[in-house]
Amino acid sequence: MPAEYTYFRAEGLSLVAVETVNEARAELKSLRRNLTERYNATDVWGRLRDGHYEMGEFLYHDEAKVPAGWDMRKQMSHDEQRVDAIFAQPPAGSPEHFNIAAVAGLMDRAAKLQRIEAALGIDDMPERSMPAGRYSGSFVRYSSIEDRTRVDGQEAGVLRDYYTFMFASNSPVRGGDPIDHIKLDGNWYLRVPNIKGTDTPACLPPDAEKMEYAEMLKLDRIENMNRFPRPRGMAPTP
Repeated sequence: MPAEYTYFRAEGLSLVAVETVNEARAELKSLRRNLTERYNATDVWGRLRDGHYEMGEFLYHDEAKVPAGWDMRKQMSHDEQRVDAIFAQPPAGSPEHFNIAAVAGLMDRAAKLQRIEAALGIDDMPERSMPAGRYSGSFVRYSSIEDRTRVDGQEAGVLRDYYTFMFASNSPVRGGDPIDHIKLDGNWYLRVPNIKGTDTPACLPPDAEKMEYAEMLKLDRIENMNRFPRPRGMAPTP
């Protein structure tokens, strides 16, 4: 069966798109961190909704840290004996509410540029449908379905991708399959979904260099060794 993805080395305009996405993600992470530090929270949620970035609740594990006057709800343990988490947000119209909304406005542009498609100004990739089973989370993979990978004799890489969050399902699933990117041995690489049932990528990233699957596996192994060097004296993997 055809491979599920085509891989490219990012060059020129495609490399600019990768850098734009990385900068956007870093900016969004920094703004979120500033908010959590300002309000003594563990984390804060936000999402794009109706074309705009909207802040959600703040996460706390200590009720004493929740700002006075904030609306909050508690998540109890299974035995109802302790509080596992507290979710809180300022009441509408409060000074904190307006401040957080202002920061959300700053997050808006960064949130919209978190995908390669947005940075390139192209349409989203087609959604992906998969049967029940176990799914691969590797960036370099011939198929997202682990059983099919074994049947086709195409092993997957070691390093994780950015978008996979479901690794098994008892029923068929359907969801987005964006263009992903990763840095391997000093260069940035793109993973583009193929048109279903073909080896044709759903888009051709500008200026990018198409890669062979075997070469991607080799780069995955090299990068894995770069990130996680073996203790001295350990025999190399054949």
